Amino acid sequence: MVCKPGEYIFTQGQEGNTAYILRRGQIKVTRSSEDGKEVLVKLLNPGEIFGEVVLFQPGGYPGTAQAITECEISPLDEQHFSALLEEPETRQPLIQTLMEKLHYLNTRLFTLMAYDVEERFFRHLEHQYGIKETYSLGITKKDMALAIGTIPETFSRLLSRLTKRNLVRWTEESLWINPRVWDDF
Repeated sequence: MVCKPGEYIFTQGQEGNTAYILRRGQIKVTRSSEDGKEVLVKLLNPGEIFGEVVLFQPGGYPGTAQAITECEISPLDEQHFSALLEEPETRQPLIQTLMEKLHYLNTRLFTLMAYDVEERFFRHLEHQYGIKETYSLGITKKDMALAIGTIPETFSRLLSRLTKRNLVRWTEESLWINPRVWDDF
């Protein structure tokens, strides 16, 4: 199944009985509060499973999955998911993937509580894209703000401060990081 950029795979609260494997592209998973504040839960990359909660708990999808780039996804209904768990050669990798997701969420919670916005920004870049001087991110500033657990206005102020200090330069096509940032990080 191919999804175009901006297309929703599922929305928060939507009833469902399907998990998905991301084969190609990038997807963002977000949650919204009752007052409409959106929080990025995770940026998904190829090989990741998402939406599996509906296979184990009632209540619909706990978040919204939206394609950032053109994506290819494979649906997994409860029967197919169970079959994967029954096969020894797929059970361990599947459990490992779920444990990695749990570890990611635990680390994310710690990061949100322990680091300020600037540190979260650089840690996110390192974790999601690696240490580089120039990045082609393919996401908006708003999505980056959500990814590091802040609001777009706070992220814009951060970019402004970092730009004035000649530490970053964000253009429509790329993000440049002064190499000394990584030396001090």
